[in-house]
Amino acid sequence: MIQPREIKQTNATKYNEYLEKEGRDRTGEKQGKTLDINYEGYLTKNAPNPTRTWGSERWLERMGLYQGGFPTPEEIERITNGLRASDGSQLATFKGTAAENRIAFTDYTFSVPKSISVEIAYLRASGKTEDNLRARAMTDVITDSITSALQEVSDVASLGRKRTDKNTITPRHAEIGGFVNNHEVARPVGTSIEAPHAHVHCRVPNMAVMDDGAVCAVNNYEIRNNWLTALNAISNVKMREGLKPLGYRCEDVVFSEGKKEWRQIDLVHRNEEVNLLMSPRHADVKRAEQELFQEKQHVLLDRVQKKAEAAGRDIPRELTTEQIKKCRPTRKEQEILGQRIKQKKNDLAPEQLYKEWGQELEARNYQSAWRGDEAKTEGDYKATLDQVKNQVLQHDALTENSSYFTRADIYKYCSQEALRRDLTSAQIHELSAAVESELIALPGSEDSANGLFTTKHM
Repeated sequence: MIQPREIKQTNATKYNEYLEKEGRDRTGEKQGKTLDINYEGYLTKNAPNPTRTWGSERWLERMGLYQGGFPTPEEIERITNGLRASDGSQLATFKGTAAENRIAFTDYTFSVPKSISVEIAYLRASGKTEDNLRARAMTDVITDSITSALQEVSDVASLGRKRTDKNTITPRHAEIGGFVNNHEVARPVGTSIEAPHAHVHCRVPNMAVMDDGAVCAVNNYEIRNNWLTALNAISNVKMREGLKPLGYRCEDVVFSEGKKEWRQIDLVHRNEEVNLLMSPRHADVKRAEQELFQEKQHVLLDRVQKKAEAAGRDIPRELTTEQIKKCRPTRKEQEILGQRIKQKKNDLAPEQLYKEWGQELEARNYQSAWRGDEAKTEGDYKATLDQVKNQVLQHDALTENSSYFTRADIYKYCSQEALRRDLTSAQIHELSAAVESELIALPGSEDSANGLFTTKHM
């Protein structure tokens, strides 16, 4: 099974220090040399498009940027120093949060399902002008889906934070923005070339703009802990509605990894065999995880047997079910394994890379997923609104584990339903607002980041 990656986050203060830290810490090894590429260079190298800006109108104006612009390295450097990009005036300094008075960034990386990455690779490799334009349009849809999802969440959530006294940090409604880069390749595995892997780096500097125009810190804790599920669903809905006019029909698919499950779109007309063949790194990671799993079982069994022998008890011949569960690789161990099998990119010119992809896909008899007007469908919003309100208000869909819930919980639930029922991104907000209007706001909830609600019969 191909696992589409979720939006994830990686904190960075200085791009070059961040990349050095990634190479040193995430691989579990100590590298004694400074890496020869900074983070900005990594994002722009071999990328099909240069760095672009994104964000609300207020945020961009305050930062001295403009929507969809192509910032210069000097403008990006000013932002990292808490300065306005256009004139270098001081915007903010957050004492103790960034080394050398530099502003921290968070990189939200949004990866698409392998079927979409392979389709883009096929279009790039065909050499036809219309196919290249379609690939570019697909890339634009992917990029816009995550940036607009982040903007829309900032409209309804408290994504700013302000210290009101020494011991209190108060959530504030604030708008965010940043820089965006899109990539179409992954790192190679073994002797293979880079595999198709469309993903977007959406960088958010730690400067949000409140309603009064003042600059505050970004509440990344709020995004990471309460809004990532909704962000994934909203961005997937936006990607689906953006791909329809281009002639691609999508369906929602439930993916799972252990006990974890999530919903994401995938192309209806996809070739699972080709997708797997174009994902060598995924197979290598799974193989490495299985080897580590077996190694940990062997080590634990040896330890248990020696302990039993020393205590004069019967020596067990195998581990219990619970002991075996404890041997499964942790999330941190999985990340380290994923980093260890990475190799330096081959740095093939895009034309050569497209040629290699084209030969591989032709050998596998790959057929395009494009279906033209056949792809255009639409869900029944009215029926969904009534059903979801009924599920929330009468069948306790949000109060299964607690008698109260937040706006983030409402959006998480409604966005998943919108993804499942083929609704638009605009209807997610209508659905969430309609559900919230039927709920009871708990006293004092206006001081929380997302409010606190309960149903009328709780």
